[in-house]
Parts: sequence; structure tokens; C-alpha cells
Amino acid sequence: MPARTSHAELLGLRDARPVDVTNHWRSDGPLAPVIGVGANGTMVVDLERDGPHLLVVGGRGSGKSEQLASIVLSLAATQAPEHLHLVVWGESFTHLNRLPHVASSANRIDDATVGMFLDGVERELARRE
Repeated sequence: MPARTSHAELLGLRDARPVDVTNHWRSDGPLAPVIGVGANGTMVVDLERDGPHLLVVGGRGSGKSEQLASIVLSLAATQAPEHLHLVVWGESFTHLNRLPHVASSANRIDDATVGMFLDGVERELARRE
């Protein structure tokens, strides 16, 4: 196994230009973000087959935010923005706001913001029903 690799390498997008990324987007296929590399190569989790939920657990400083950001970037690299809308929450993810997939984001976590986000999620779920 490599001692170190980049997420771009795992996605086959090393030295990619923006057009290379948009050509990589697909409108069908599984939601299967790359989560790392193992002895047998790239590791993915299929959120449709294995999910739809994914739990990332660890203590303070263990890399949870980095892992979640990597998952978001992996999804954004493979899915067209018309098919993937993301809500990112927390200062660890402000760099993701530039992705066309990000529909909404928040940095402050207070009662008013939590209420606003939950209302938005409820409206979206009702719309999808």
C-alpha cells in the first residue's frame, strides 16, 4: 500500500482541469464515494446498495472532518450537480461552498440556524413525497 496518496489520484483526476472533472460527472450510476485505499486498491462505499447512511466516528483530531470532506469531494467529482445537492454544515467545510453541488451551508450552529435547516429539510422531504 502507498504511504501516501491524494484523493485526486484515487479518483483518476490527478492534474485534472475543470473540463476533465465535468466530463467525469455522470447522471446515472451508484452514489459510491471513494473512502480510501486498501490492500486491494481503491475502497468505496455504495450509498445506494450499502446505505443510504454512512457513519464516521472518531475522537477529537482523528480526521472525521477530513474524511467527510473527502466523501463530499468524491461525490462531487463523480455526480452532476443536477443530480446531487449538498448541505454542508460547520467551519471545517467552508472550502466546499464553491462546489456547484452545494445548495446551502452554515457555519454558526445555534438554535435559530438548526431550526432553519431542519425546516428546510422537512420542506424538501415533503416536496419529494
